[in-house]
Amino acid sequence: MGETNQQGVKNPLQTKDVAERQAKKEKQVVFIYYDHEPTYKLLEDQLVDQGDFELVSTNQSEDAVAILGSLSIDSVVFINTAKSKQMYQLYEKTSGSHHYLHAPFFYIGECSHEEMGQIFANGHEFISSPFNLETFYLKMKAKLDHCTRIKNDRQIDLVTQLYTERFLEKMFHLQVANLVRFKTSFTVIFLSLYNYYELKTKYGLTIADQIVATVSDYIKSQVRDSDLAFRMDAEDEIAVILPNGGQTEAGYFVRRVFEHIPPVTTTENGEPLQFFIELSASIVEINNADVTYEEMLEKGKEALQEAVFKGASTIETVNDFQEPNVEKIKVTVIVEDQVIRSVLVNLLQRLTLEYFELDVQTFFDGEALLESSWHRSAHTHIVIMDDVLPKRNGLEMVHELRKMPNNEKYIVMMLSNRKTEEDVTYAFEMGVDDYITKPFNVKFVESRLKRYLKRLR
Repeated sequence: MGETNQQGVKNPLQTKDVAERQAKKEKQVVFIYYDHEPTYKLLEDQLVDQGDFELVSTNQSEDAVAILGSLSIDSVVFINTAKSKQMYQLYEKTSGSHHYLHAPFFYIGECSHEEMGQIFANGHEFISSPFNLETFYLKMKAKLDHCTRIKNDRQIDLVTQLYTERFLEKMFHLQVANLVRFKTSFTVIFLSLYNYYELKTKYGLTIADQIVATVSDYIKSQVRDSDLAFRMDAEDEIAVILPNGGQTEAGYFVRRVFEHIPPVTTTENGEPLQFFIELSASIVEINNADVTYEEMLEKGKEALQEAVFKGASTIETVNDFQEPNVEKIKVTVIVEDQVIRSVLVNLLQRLTLEYFELDVQTFFDGEALLESSWHRSAHTHIVIMDDVLPKRNGLEMVHELRKMPNNEKYIVMMLSNRKTEEDVTYAFEMGVDDYITKPFNVKFVESRLKRYLKRLR
């Protein structure tokens, strides 16, 4: 009886479809290599009935070697009722591979005392026949859950020494926070090793690892110290975050990477091999803090698939998240003269501002502002005020605002009749950002406001 798979995959070697299902974590993959079909059928029925696993199985040694050498397996089961040395040797070889470092192994049947001791020393399960199927299922489920937690906590990929996809999500949220704080867009690049799965299917896991490790080392040599590279769960994909770069800069980076990919040189059975790897890419520029990680990942992956479909060295861009957020700006007008106050409010209300929303409040004097809750928020806050006010004069107000812990959010524009150099200098020393002498031109004030708002972008 040859290899079977509950999802209908008949080829014992890795395929792109199987890899994508594994990357999506739809089901965990259990491989069973057996020499006793009745035991296998009982085990198959139990695991399939529960519906938690995708099974790949074989009773042929050549198929078993091919599957374990090419398919990324979550758990391995050996059913060895005849004390086969060949099957135990395959267990030893497989369990010693870093690919299966955290995969639970179950060895069912018969073996020598020395072999049993080694199985236990490896932290694996040895089970004599007959055994309780429900207990076996619960034990496998528990061990796989434990291994999943270990994988999810891992931040560095063992093969490439790049960060893992779990860490990509953390770094994405950090970049979004920086976008909110510093108004600096960032870019996520997705790269696919165009012919990776064909090479993996033909040559197996070990050479596939050498290929992706060589390409990863090359990409690490191309990024800046501030950039971050990640190996995705889909093992032919690498992501790069450019923290302070837009789509144009990312395009230059990707084209430079495409032009100088080094060949991968290795050996198989003592014979030299050389592979020329090609890449496809997608670029996602993030300039909007409302985008979620899931949205970014979905769009980036869709564009990457489109690039792969079109061929090697293709770049697809995602433009969905380039539009900046509309930022709320508080504006306070503290002017005693009602006419001037009305002129300034009208000016603020008719300002046409892209990506900004002005929330305007007026106060008769500075004391009223300090007694209100209006100034207690993290929003950027423009304060336009007279230097002479009924209760607290303008410079006293500046002093109070600059004493506050978040005083940098205030942009203070002072209106004054005083025009001497000493008066202007003193006002700036006290913390005023702009000084406008009366009588003033409305267009002049408007241009100053637009200049400050432009700097906020």
